[in-house]
Amino acid sequence: MAGVFDMFANLHRRRLDWSFRVYVKRIFEHRFSSSEGFTLEMVLQDSEGVRVHASVPKALVNRWVGVIKEFKMYKMSFFIVVEKKHYIRFTNTRYTLLFSHMTQVVPVQEPSFPLDVFNFKSFPDLLSAEQVDESEMFDLKVVEEFRHILMAGETFTGVRITQVQGQSGISGGQELKKGNTYVSSIEELFKEAEESETWIFGKIVAVCSGKHDWHYESCIKCSKKAELKEGSNTYWCKKCLIEYANPKD
Repeated sequence: MAGVFDMFANLHRRRLDWSFRVYVKRIFEHRFSSSEGFTLEMVLQDSEGVRVHASVPKALVNRWVGVIKEFKMYKMSFFIVVEKKHYIRFTNTRYTLLFSHMTQVVPVQEPSFPLDVFNFKSFPDLLSAEQVDESEMFDLKVVEEFRHILMAGETFTGVRITQVQGQSGISGGQELKKGNTYVSSIEELFKEAEESETWIFGKIVAVCSGKHDWHYESCIKCSKKAELKEGSNTYWCKKCLIEYANPKD
Protein backbone atom coordinates (compact mmCIF):
# COMPACT_ATOMS: atom_id res chain seq x y z
CA MET A 1 0.00 0.00 0.00
CA ALA A 2 1.36 3.42 -0.94
CA GLY A 3 2.55 5.56 1.96
CA VAL A 4 2.93 2.65 4.40
CA PHE A 5 6.47 2.12 5.70
CA ASP A 6 8.18 -0.45 7.89
CA MET A 7 9.42 0.34 11.40
CA PHE A 8 12.86 -0.56 12.77
CA ALA A 9 11.24 -2.15 15.83
CA ASN A 10 9.91 -4.90 13.54
CA LEU A 11 13.20 -5.79 11.85
CA HIS A 12 14.07 -9.44 11.29
CA ARG A 13 16.31 -11.41 8.93
CA ARG A 14 13.68 -13.26 6.92
CA ARG A 15 12.90 -10.67 4.23
CA LEU A 16 14.60 -8.21 1.87
CA ASP A 17 11.78 -5.99 0.61
CA TRP A 18 11.90 -3.51 3.46
CA SER A 19 10.69 0.04 2.87
CA PHE A 20 11.60 2.75 5.39
CA ARG A 21 11.15 6.49 5.68
CA VAL A 22 14.09 7.65 7.77
CA TYR A 23 16.42 10.46 8.74
CA VAL A 24 20.16 10.04 8.42
CA LYS A 25 21.35 11.08 11.88
CA ARG A 26 25.01 10.39 11.18
CA ILE A 27 27.16 9.24 8.25
CA PHE A 28 30.89 8.52 8.33
CA GLU A 29 33.62 6.52 6.62
CA HIS A 30 35.24 3.46 8.18
CA ARG A 31 38.68 3.16 6.62
CA PHE A 32 40.84 0.05 6.69
CA SER A 33 43.99 1.27 4.95
CA SER A 34 44.91 3.39 1.94
CA SER A 35 44.91 0.30 -0.26
CA GLU A 36 41.83 -1.49 1.09
CA GLY A 37 39.38 1.43 0.81
CA PHE A 38 36.50 2.05 3.22
CA THR A 39 32.88 1.34 4.04
CA LEU A 40 30.19 3.96 4.54
CA GLU A 41 28.47 3.76 7.93
CA MET A 42 25.19 5.42 8.95
CA VAL A 43 22.84 5.87 11.87
CA LEU A 44 19.21 5.97 10.70
CA GLN A 45 16.13 7.04 12.68
CA ASP A 46 12.51 6.17 11.93
CA SER A 47 9.32 8.00 12.98
CA GLU A 48 9.26 6.15 16.32
CA GLY A 49 12.71 7.45 17.24
CA VAL A 50 14.34 4.03 16.90
CA ARG A 51 17.91 4.11 15.60
CA VAL A 52 19.53 1.44 13.48
CA HIS A 53 23.02 0.99 12.06
CA ALA A 54 23.36 0.78 8.27
CA SER A 55 26.48 -0.07 6.29
CA VAL A 56 27.48 0.34 2.63
CA PRO A 57 30.09 -2.30 1.61
CA LYS A 58 33.30 -1.23 -0.11
CA ALA A 59 32.08 -2.49 -3.48
CA LEU A 60 29.09 -0.09 -3.38
CA VAL A 61 30.63 2.97 -1.71
CA ASN A 62 31.22 4.87 -4.98
CA ARG A 63 27.51 4.64 -5.76
CA TRP A 64 26.40 6.32 -2.53
CA VAL A 65 29.25 8.47 -1.19
CA GLY A 66 28.28 12.13 -1.40
CA VAL A 67 24.70 11.23 -2.37
CA ILE A 68 23.28 10.55 1.10
CA LYS A 69 23.50 13.53 3.48
CA GLU A 70 23.25 13.87 7.27
CA PHE A 71 20.01 15.27 8.76
CA LYS A 72 18.07 14.61 5.55
CA MET A 73 15.03 12.37 5.17
CA TYR A 74 14.96 9.53 2.62
CA LYS A 75 12.81 6.67 1.50
CA MET A 76 15.08 3.62 1.62
CA SER A 77 14.12 0.21 0.29
CA PHE A 78 15.55 -3.33 -0.06
CA PHE A 79 18.17 -4.24 2.53
CA ILE A 80 19.93 -7.31 3.83
CA VAL A 81 19.36 -7.56 7.59
CA VAL A 82 22.22 -9.04 9.64
CA GLU A 83 23.15 -9.25 13.31
CA LYS A 84 24.91 -6.10 14.52
CA LYS A 85 28.57 -6.42 15.54
CA HIS A 86 29.15 -6.32 19.28
CA TYR A 87 31.38 -3.23 19.11
CA ILE A 88 28.67 -1.07 17.50
CA ARG A 89 27.13 0.70 20.51
CA PHE A 90 25.59 3.83 19.02
CA THR A 91 22.25 2.24 18.07
CA ASN A 92 19.57 0.61 20.20
CA THR A 93 18.60 -2.32 17.96
CA ARG A 94 20.24 -5.72 17.45
CA TYR A 95 20.46 -5.50 13.65
CA THR A 96 22.47 -3.82 10.89
CA LEU A 97 21.05 -2.92 7.49
CA LEU A 98 23.43 -3.83 4.66
CA PHE A 99 23.14 -1.97 1.37
CA SER A 100 23.02 -4.25 -1.67
CA HIS A 101 22.83 -3.76 -5.43
CA MET A 102 19.02 -3.71 -5.05
CA THR A 103 18.92 -0.97 -2.40
CA GLN A 104 17.04 2.18 -3.43
CA VAL A 105 17.35 5.62 -1.80
CA VAL A 106 15.01 8.48 -2.72
CA PRO A 107 15.17 11.94 -1.04
CA VAL A 108 12.01 13.12 0.73
CA GLN A 109 11.43 16.81 0.03
CA GLU A 110 8.80 17.35 2.74
CA PRO A 111 9.68 15.48 5.97
CA SER A 112 6.71 13.82 7.60
CA PHE A 113 8.12 13.74 11.16
CA PRO A 114 10.79 15.67 13.12
CA LEU A 115 14.41 14.63 13.56
CA ASP A 116 15.67 13.96 17.09
CA VAL A 117 19.43 14.32 16.70
CA PHE A 118 20.28 13.35 20.29
CA ASN A 119 18.80 10.95 22.82
CA PHE A 120 18.70 13.10 25.94
CA LYS A 121 18.60 11.80 29.50
CA SER A 122 17.70 13.64 32.70
CA PHE A 123 19.78 13.74 35.90
CA PRO A 124 17.27 11.51 37.76
CA ASP A 125 17.64 8.88 35.02
CA LEU A 126 21.43 9.00 35.32
CA LEU A 127 21.39 8.90 39.12
CA SER A 128 19.02 5.93 39.27
CA ALA A 129 20.81 3.89 36.60
CA GLU A 130 22.95 0.96 37.70
CA GLN A 131 25.35 1.58 34.84
CA VAL A 132 25.63 4.78 32.79
CA ASP A 133 26.75 4.66 29.17
CA GLU A 134 29.34 7.45 29.11
CA SER A 135 28.94 7.78 25.32
CA GLU A 136 25.30 8.91 25.58
CA MET A 137 24.25 12.56 25.85
CA PHE A 138 21.93 13.75 28.61
CA ASP A 139 19.42 16.58 28.90
CA LEU A 140 20.34 19.45 31.23
CA LYS A 141 18.66 22.84 31.52
CA VAL A 142 21.93 24.43 32.56
CA VAL A 143 23.18 23.90 29.00
CA GLU A 144 20.70 26.45 27.71
CA GLU A 145 21.47 28.78 30.63
CA PHE A 146 25.21 28.47 30.03
CA ARG A 147 24.78 29.25 26.33
CA HIS A 148 22.63 32.27 27.17
CA ILE A 149 25.08 33.78 29.63
CA LEU A 150 28.00 33.27 27.27
CA MET A 151 26.12 35.27 24.65
CA ALA A 152 24.95 37.96 27.09
CA GLY A 153 28.02 38.21 29.35
CA GLU A 154 26.00 37.44 32.50
CA THR A 155 27.03 35.54 35.64
CA PHE A 156 26.69 31.78 35.64
CA THR A 157 24.55 30.31 38.47
CA GLY A 158 24.25 26.70 37.44
CA VAL A 159 25.08 23.24 38.71
CA ARG A 160 28.76 22.32 38.88
CA ILE A 161 30.07 18.76 38.90
CA THR A 162 32.63 18.02 41.62
CA GLN A 163 36.26 18.12 40.59
CA VAL A 164 38.22 14.98 39.80
CA GLN A 165 41.74 15.40 41.13
CA GLY A 166 44.31 13.89 38.76
CA GLN A 167 43.60 10.68 36.89
CA SER A 168 41.30 9.08 39.45
CA GLY A 169 39.28 7.07 36.93
CA ILE A 170 35.96 8.21 38.42
CA SER A 171 33.18 8.08 35.85
CA GLY A 172 30.67 10.80 35.12
CA GLY A 173 27.93 8.65 36.61
CA GLN A 174 29.82 8.31 39.88
CA GLU A 175 30.41 12.04 39.97
CA LEU A 176 26.70 12.71 39.57
CA LYS A 177 25.80 10.29 42.36
CA LYS A 178 28.03 12.16 44.80
CA GLY A 179 25.52 15.01 44.73
CA ASN A 180 28.15 17.56 45.76
CA THR A 181 27.30 20.66 43.74
CA TYR A 182 27.43 24.38 44.34
CA VAL A 183 26.84 27.66 42.57
CA SER A 184 29.88 29.25 40.99
CA SER A 185 30.55 32.29 38.87
CA ILE A 186 32.12 32.01 35.42
CA GLU A 187 35.32 33.62 36.71
CA GLU A 188 35.62 31.07 39.55
CA LEU A 189 34.80 28.21 37.21
CA PHE A 190 37.64 29.01 34.82
CA LYS A 191 40.07 29.88 37.63
CA GLU A 192 39.61 26.46 39.20
CA ALA A 193 39.87 24.79 35.81
CA GLU A 194 43.53 25.84 35.74
CA GLU A 195 44.21 23.84 38.91
CA SER A 196 42.17 20.69 38.34
CA GLU A 197 39.74 18.98 36.01
CA THR A 198 36.36 20.76 35.86
CA TRP A 199 33.28 19.80 33.86
CA ILE A 200 32.04 22.66 31.69
CA PHE A 201 30.01 23.02 28.52
CA GLY A 202 31.56 24.44 25.38
CA LYS A 203 31.11 24.84 21.66
CA ILE A 204 33.77 24.75 18.94
CA VAL A 205 33.25 27.85 16.84
CA ALA A 206 36.41 27.69 14.73
CA VAL A 207 39.39 25.45 13.99
CA CYS A 208 42.78 26.98 13.29
CA SER A 209 43.65 25.05 10.14
CA GLY A 210 44.27 25.37 6.46
CA LYS A 211 41.70 24.95 3.73
CA HIS A 212 42.24 21.23 3.23
CA ASP A 213 43.42 20.01 6.64
CA TRP A 214 42.80 19.93 10.37
CA HIS A 215 46.27 20.97 11.51
CA TYR A 216 48.68 23.88 11.19
CA GLU A 217 52.44 24.39 10.77
CA SER A 218 53.94 25.24 14.16
CA CYS A 219 57.10 26.85 15.43
CA ILE A 220 60.03 24.48 15.92
CA LYS A 221 60.61 25.99 19.37
CA CYS A 222 57.30 26.98 21.01
CA SER A 223 54.72 25.10 18.85
CA LYS A 224 52.69 28.25 18.20
CA LYS A 225 51.30 28.71 14.71
CA ALA A 226 54.00 29.66 12.20
CA GLU A 227 53.39 32.27 9.51
CA LEU A 228 54.55 31.68 5.94
CA LYS A 229 56.48 34.75 4.84
CA GLU A 230 55.01 36.29 1.72
CA GLY A 231 57.10 35.74 -1.37
CA SER A 232 59.37 33.14 0.26
CA ASN A 233 59.49 29.50 1.37
CA THR A 234 60.36 30.27 4.99
CA TYR A 235 58.23 30.52 8.13
CA TRP A 236 58.23 33.14 10.90
CA CYS A 237 57.27 32.86 14.58
CA LYS A 238 56.01 36.11 16.09
CA LYS A 239 56.62 34.88 19.64
CA CYS A 240 60.15 33.51 19.30
CA LEU A 241 61.17 35.97 16.55
CA ILE A 242 62.91 33.24 14.58
CA GLU A 243 62.80 32.23 10.93
CA TYR A 244 63.14 28.67 9.60
CA ALA A 245 62.44 26.60 6.50
CA ASN A 246 60.81 23.46 7.94
CA PRO A 247 58.06 23.92 10.58
CA LYS A 248 56.48 21.15 12.62
CA ASP A 249 53.08 19.71 11.63
